[in-house]
Amino acid sequence: MNPFSAVPATAQDAAKDFSGREWILQTIDDWLTYGTERFLLIAGRPGWGKTALAAWLAGAGPTPTNLAAAEILTRLRGRWDAVHFCVARGQNGSVRPDQFSRDLATQLARDPAFAGALLDELAPGSTVAHQQVQVNFGTVIGNTVERLITTQIDAEDVYNRSIRQPLRAMANWTPELSKVILVDSLDEALTVSGTNIVSLIGGSEDFPPGVRFVLTSREDLRVRDALRDVRRLNLDDVRYARQGRRDLEKYIAGRLEPGPARELANKADGNFLYASWVLDELATKGPGKQTISALPRGLPGLYNGYLDRLLQSQGNAWVQRYEPFLGCLTVAAPVAPRTSLPRWLNWRTAVLTSVRRDLNQLIEEVAVPEEGEQGYRLYHRSMVEFLCAETFDDGFGERDNDHYIDPFDQHDRIATHYLSLAGSGWSSCDLYGLLRLVHHLNARVRNAAGRPEANLVADLYRVVLDPRFRDAQLAGLGAIHRTVDDLRSTLEVALDRMSRIDVEPALRCAAEFRRLTTGESLTREVYAAATAGDIRLARRKMLHYTAGPNASAAWNDILQLYVAWEAAENGSVEDVGELIAMTTACFPEISDAILARIALAVGRTGADPAAFLAEFRPPEQALSLLQQFTLAQPLPSEELGTVLDGARDGVDRIEQATRNRDAEPTEPAGAFPGDWTGNPESVAYEARIVAFSLGDTLAHQEGQWLAQKTVTLIESNPYPRYRDIALAALGAVVLRAPDRDWARRQLQRIIRAGLDDEGITFTFDLPALLLAECESRAVPVPQLRDYLGTGLNATDPWGTRLRALSAGAASTFRSGKSDEAVDQLVAASAESVTYSGYGVTATLALIDRCHEFGSGPLADQPRWGPDRQQTLPQLAAAFAERVYDPDFRTDRIALVELHRQWCHGPVPTADQAHERLSRMTDLDTRAAYRHHVAARWSAAGTATAARRVASLVPSALFDSTGLDALLAQAIGFDLRERPQAEVEAIAAVVADSFTTGRPWTFGRWR
Repeated sequence: MNPFSAVPATAQDAAKDFSGREWILQTIDDWLTYGTERFLLIAGRPGWGKTALAAWLAGAGPTPTNLAAAEILTRLRGRWDAVHFCVARGQNGSVRPDQFSRDLATQLARDPAFAGALLDELAPGSTVAHQQVQVNFGTVIGNTVERLITTQIDAEDVYNRSIRQPLRAMANWTPELSKVILVDSLDEALTVSGTNIVSLIGGSEDFPPGVRFVLTSREDLRVRDALRDVRRLNLDDVRYARQGRRDLEKYIAGRLEPGPARELANKADGNFLYASWVLDELATKGPGKQTISALPRGLPGLYNGYLDRLLQSQGNAWVQRYEPFLGCLTVAAPVAPRTSLPRWLNWRTAVLTSVRRDLNQLIEEVAVPEEGEQGYRLYHRSMVEFLCAETFDDGFGERDNDHYIDPFDQHDRIATHYLSLAGSGWSSCDLYGLLRLVHHLNARVRNAAGRPEANLVADLYRVVLDPRFRDAQLAGLGAIHRTVDDLRSTLEVALDRMSRIDVEPALRCAAEFRRLTTGESLTREVYAAATAGDIRLARRKMLHYTAGPNASAAWNDILQLYVAWEAAENGSVEDVGELIAMTTACFPEISDAILARIALAVGRTGADPAAFLAEFRPPEQALSLLQQFTLAQPLPSEELGTVLDGARDGVDRIEQATRNRDAEPTEPAGAFPGDWTGNPESVAYEARIVAFSLGDTLAHQEGQWLAQKTVTLIESNPYPRYRDIALAALGAVVLRAPDRDWARRQLQRIIRAGLDDEGITFTFDLPALLLAECESRAVPVPQLRDYLGTGLNATDPWGTRLRALSAGAASTFRSGKSDEAVDQLVAASAESVTYSGYGVTATLALIDRCHEFGSGPLADQPRWGPDRQQTLPQLAAAFAERVYDPDFRTDRIALVELHRQWCHGPVPTADQAHERLSRMTDLDTRAAYRHHVAARWSAAGTATAARRVASLVPSALFDSTGLDALLAQAIGFDLRERPQAEVEAIAAVVADSFTTGRPWTFGRWR
């Protein structure tokens, strides 16, 4: 791969006849050699050839005839470690910040040192990815970052982990590190709201000193403000006027006589697009049709004059014909489909064809857009900007734009067409509508500009929350990604309303998002496609699991390896390699076993299994893995009986523990892995012993039956950390069964449990908040009352009563009874939590609750715990020391120390909090920090604080416990001011969708 391959075709075309600009080469070369700034920004007005220049620098277009310039250009073309072109029109992916990170990482990984640093960041300890990167870095790096993109909501997280952290790691062992990145049309990235490429690059000032950026952009204050350590080169600066004119004259020369050429150069005033437009029009109509001297200055004047001439003697043609057509093209993305456009306009095809021919010079047809169908778009972004500007400068001053097109009206035109289809249950909605309707509804809200927003927002909520529309999207698109994106974007609208949060729609969006992205029905779809041999469909369905920051990322990898196994069994060798390359760090026992099983399947095609494995592991490890992993063979009766007798004893102990739901579990303090205590921790280790003892028996039905029974018992373990310890061993063992169908069924069950079971969650904050508010209004909500009552009376080992008491204390505090609320918190701290891992997080949540009450120092007073003589940090530390598994214990001790540091630090700003979250890779740490900072903000009790808390909600959509707490804090400050009907509606949504945490139904087991 070389930088030129990253140059899009449109940019290559722009540079095809490139001429001039040789003077810029020395400027860039000097900056690279002697400059100290992080950024070199090459700026200019639209049409000044910035993209053609960038493409030329990256390798497109001719080499200068001047030998000195050619030498510098060759040197510069060899300096780029990565190039990226932002194209908002028709290639929307290129302006997505996550795709930007993927593209840069893939190019930077041509350097093996960067590739290794990236894989160490994203897949620590993964020898599979490190070995495969030597074979095909492009696939490995691209897919590895794609996995990061699809498992993170925050684009800044992706940039941090795929670009910033690997570069920092490289700088640690290579202080003289040098990387140069070329990014074109930075202003186009401003079309993305929130975090975008501009903000990512602007935030790169902490990169190692040798990492530098050459950027092009039109003049835009938002770009200028984002870049601080920057040297600017403005193409339209008077200092470069002479060079710019010479460049333009060189471009025009040969296409016009010298006199007209000079006149056109004067009119164009350095603008290549202006000159190109005129030259093309003269070539089409002939010089007699229009004299150059009559042309206006500047692109806006040129466009205005073109439309004025088109409309001569056509009466009301602008309003009736051209404005509707051009208006649709200004807002359609990526193109206006040729089949949809007539329906938007309610025109016959013949009318559309006639108008299209009239406007042929302004539009272009796109045969294969990034998504959707063939269609039309305006030929250049400057045309969109002209049409959407109420005034323009014609060279003599500002004047009204007679051809102004209001973006709101155009979004409204398209949205209204699709809204009319709701009555049919969306059955007649076309592909564009399924993909883009919510985008246009959102845009109507953004462009309302003084219009009443209530109905516009109501339309948005009505569509997104219409189950018939979601069903139509799933049926028409074959995937949930667009639906999930629509729900997330609408949730953000609801959380960020200018007046106050739209609570009910926000809750319904969050609830539906969670419903769509969890649940074993998705696993069944993947399994059905894979076993049927439709690997492409299985891969598409598998992406459902990577729609957000899922806590089961390791199980996502195992799912991909399972699909790779099915691909190998079906002979889809290409899919096998790609799927394995997409995996990062996951459970080594089970991943090794699946890799070995894949190698055996590949071997049946005549290939060498060891050579195949050597593509993903060092050769000696590949050979060792094949020697260690063998399919079970029949055993002599006596040996089989001895092994089965020992395994039965272990299975019986596990079964007795799982059935004894109401018994008080043993506190594991002082126990070690392997000690039998009868709780989920020790059962996990017992299951591992049973699993490995059964491996040699799986050629026999008795061995299969015991293994299958063990899987059944363990998959119901509600403690995810220990459940996964056992399932990883069981997965490795069942793959040794020579009966492929049986092994497949067991592996599918194991993966489903790891992916789809969140385990124990606590969702009491929202119910407690709504119950208290409803009772204060004498509104009965028996479902919430019963739910919280059960939580308060729970005697399970998970700390449920502690959590419910804490939620009640928060409601008490909001009612103005602060002393009573603190007493409730102290009482909560005395509650027993048998499982120490949960005890740590429960106690840290109590510390956060003190901060939420504005009384952080309370946590450090010796008034907590069963004896009322400890501090909360002491309680948390004691729980951490008692965690059963050594690795888990180390993690919890570290989390307690981190939390202590947060508590003693200042309250972070919203930007600081999001930036810190972007640097946290451990999901438990992210959840704890999110909970802590939300509590610190909530203490203010203001609308601003609530909006800050609400900004954290999208990142918690896969964390039931955290989502519950954040939503309660975000809506609690003004719930009392809301009308009763709204409160009752909110309570109904909470009762239906946010009472999912029911630890008492588990006991120790389900």
